[in-house]
Amino acid sequence: DASVLLSDLFLDTHCFNLDLDPERADEVGLSFEPVSRGRIPDIAGTLWLDSETARLKSLEYTYTWAPWEEAYGVAQGQVDFENLPTGAWIVRKWWIQMPVMGADFTVPGSRATSRVRVVGIKEVGGEILRYSSLDRTVVSEELPKGALGGLVWDGTRQLPLAGATVFLSGTSYASETDPEGNFLISNLPEGVFKAVFTHPRLDSLGAYSRAVQVTITPGVSTNVTLGIPSTGTDLALSCNVDELEEGTSAVIGFIRGAGTEEPVEGATVIVTWSSFDDSTGHYTACGVPVDTRLTVRAVIGERETETLQITAEEGRPAVANLFIGG
Repeated sequence: DASVLLSDLFLDTHCFNLDLDPERADEVGLSFEPVSRGRIPDIAGTLWLDSETARLKSLEYTYTWAPWEEAYGVAQGQVDFENLPTGAWIVRKWWIQMPVMGADFTVPGSRATSRVRVVGIKEVGGEILRYSSLDRTVVSEELPKGALGGLVWDGTRQLPLAGATVFLSGTSYASETDPEGNFLISNLPEGVFKAVFTHPRLDSLGAYSRAVQVTITPGVSTNVTLGIPSTGTDLALSCNVDELEEGTSAVIGFIRGAGTEEPVEGATVIVTWSSFDDSTGHYTACGVPVDTRLTVRAVIGERETETLQITAEEGRPAVANLFIGG
């Protein structure tokens, strides 16, 4: 808050510089960063001011440290300020974004290892739509509204994604896609937002929607396309480059309980040419031969799944979801 940014302690521990952005010709920035960056949470950012009046317009900031390398640069936020006719200052709009971390189990060689990665983004925020004086007189005027429309596409199936909930991060503005994957969010205030979506298919793929920045203009309908990455992208995210030699692919999937579909931990997934342990019900086998019939099954104790026969294509992982009884 303002008391922190203006405190002697903050001024003594941060460097300040002039910042100019060609895309923000009417603004001048006062950027800041910690004097020393260590294993202590801190922030770096920019205070943007009107270049003619020097009035404060916004603050953009990023957290400079995270316990996990994958989370560097993800935690960030923005605060938009407004100077009222009375001379008072208010926060007109704000949002803060934090990473949601989870274990990602990959299989380099024949040993199962895990690492922590970003599996989602949590964002909260708020906006003042109207304000009034102490005598209840409305000071702000209702501005013309804008709209956001577009398409949500499922790249893994090359089909429009119906039933996805599209929303603007940090706000209550949301809409659901129709059977053709189209959506429309109307009655939006002017500003810059981040559009994201949720859908059960994202959970099944272990993926999350990457935010797309959109600018809402009064009286204008803005269009945007959101989507789930293609399987080729999923393959690159599942396996390291050195695990995917030319002419090889991967097998991915989940192991769940028959009837309950709950994730099964501690099972051994067996592909005819190699075996390894999985965790949290998800497994990945990298470097499998392409255009070759593969036999896949999982064993845990005395229980085992049915055996599946699959074939992997180059650049596209084969999916083998296994269900174990008992």
